[in-house]
Amino acid sequence: MSFEYPFHDRHGYPLPRASTDTDARAEVSPGLNALSVPPRVHDALEGAIGVLQFPVVFAGHRSRTAAGAAFRLHKRALGRTVRAMIDGDDPLEAGARRVRGHDRALTALQDNFGTVTRAGLHAFLSWLAEDEAYVDWYANTYAGNAGQTDEGAIREAIETLGRGAGRGGRVASLAADYRALLDRHGLGAFETAMDVALDPPLSIDGIGDPPVESKAAPGRHSAGADAPRVLASRDLRERAERVLDAVTDRANTAGVDVPLATLHGDVRAAIGDPEDGGLAPATVAGSWATQSAVADLPLLADPHAARPFDRAARDHQDSVGYPTGKAWLMAQAFEAGGFGAVLYRRLGGDPNWLVSPYVASDAVHDSDSYAAVWERAFVTDQLAASLLDRADDARGGDRALDCPLCALSTDTCGGDACAFADRIATVRDRAPALVDALASG
Repeated sequence: MSFEYPFHDRHGYPLPRASTDTDARAEVSPGLNALSVPPRVHDALEGAIGVLQFPVVFAGHRSRTAAGAAFRLHKRALGRTVRAMIDGDDPLEAGARRVRGHDRALTALQDNFGTVTRAGLHAFLSWLAEDEAYVDWYANTYAGNAGQTDEGAIREAIETLGRGAGRGGRVASLAADYRALLDRHGLGAFETAMDVALDPPLSIDGIGDPPVESKAAPGRHSAGADAPRVLASRDLRERAERVLDAVTDRANTAGVDVPLATLHGDVRAAIGDPEDGGLAPATVAGSWATQSAVADLPLLADPHAARPFDRAARDHQDSVGYPTGKAWLMAQAFEAGGFGAVLYRRLGGDPNWLVSPYVASDAVHDSDSYAAVWERAFVTDQLAASLLDRADDARGGDRALDCPLCALSTDTCGGDACAFADRIATVRDRAPALVDALASG
């Protein structure tokens, strides 16, 4: 089986294009802490694919916020419930209601988080592309490291990223505000505005037994129906606007030299974040790990904590399995972005995904390795998405209930046999009952 499996996270979001030769996009899955790079993206960019480091690292840092943690909390709860339903450990009707609740919450997060993150990306990339001195330095440095890559191709890819700003709608309006902040007060103020906007206090009491009563008509699932509450602020776009005003006011008053930690705390105070909300306001932006409620999120926290500071991956590409031509992007995804796994077309063999080499063998849960836990979470999430698609009768709802890791392999994910064969067989056997329950959940 060739690597043509179109991985798509039901709750993920696409990154901007760096080539006009394909509509394919790299995609980020905050709830799985994963990056997907479709083959067509690599084919279009070839040696210049490392330019995607800019949106990739930006996206990885946004997953360190409370909103990023909320994705993982909902994904984990949804996955556990689906596994219990598959194994017969959870009544189908009650389990289906919980799954629907988490799915609604993730869809709302996808919309809110996606709007703010994409707006920030558009502002940052357009600002970056206009810095001719930096682009020249980067293209020269990249070409010197990548060997056969032409500097012109690198500049063109960066220019394409910079032209990708949204035109019209909520993303474009917010992107214009972020760009104005960048131009006037610089990168530190912009990063603070992004991270505080996406880092509201967490409120996860009852996450294991959320209020998921749906007011929708049978067989239809309203995004406005009750869903589990994880974030103290659900409207991240409205919060982003308030944060922008607060950052601008503070920067206008104090100037650009105010320490970022001070700016971070002042902005939180200005928008009314509670001091007892489990936050550490004096900690510089992106510090959701200081919120005690999310301490047990190894799929997110462990790769960030294990990031090396000496760029070791570039010196040891053979030992970690980086393919020729993609080492630059892989190093940035794992070292700077803190991703737990990257799905991509690997040259020369299986598998077509790579779990972060800095944590892959680390014990995470019941002595299972990080790689084993991530692979189990990925398989469960993709099976859950297939069941939900069937229940919704959406386009692609008849997608086969096959192992997604086998689809990313030339043969099977477990070598001689699928590592999840028993689970897949059980899902297929119980699929009609599971889909019926989800359709009426």
